[in-house]
Amino acid sequence: MQFLFGVIDDATATASAEEMSAIRALNDQMRAGGHRVFAGGLAAPDMASTVDNRDGRALITPGALATGPAPSRAAATDAEAAGASAAGAAQGGAAQGGAPGPGTAYLSGLWIVDVPDETAALTLAAEASRACNRRVEVRAFLE
Repeated sequence: MQFLFGVIDDATATASAEEMSAIRALNDQMRAGGHRVFAGGLAAPDMASTVDNRDGRALITPGALATGPAPSRAAATDAEAAGASAAGAAQGGAAQGGAPGPGTAYLSGLWIVDVPDETAALTLAAEASRACNRRVEVRAFLE
């Protein structure tokens, strides 16, 4: 099964040398295990463009589509205890174009992995979260 690991951040260019080293080591481990399909970091949200062509008029807006406020670690823990994922809790804000404001969660990087099942994906995502020191949203690709 293939899964997308979305790295969720609320600041740009914040990875420390130790985090980058841990990410490289995890990438090597994923490659060696045959699990890594693709991985990459993304440019800052203010470098993005959002395209909406649903009505055939291709509206292009500078900036990323912001997802809303990033939950605090305590709020994420409370949401998980209530049965909701931390990534789902981050989706609560209104969509808007442009650069995200302070504390706004956005996708800062990703991995695409190929693993036997969701349990393996969640185990690997926990390692990814620890390595990059960020929240990681896990989503299965539809078959």
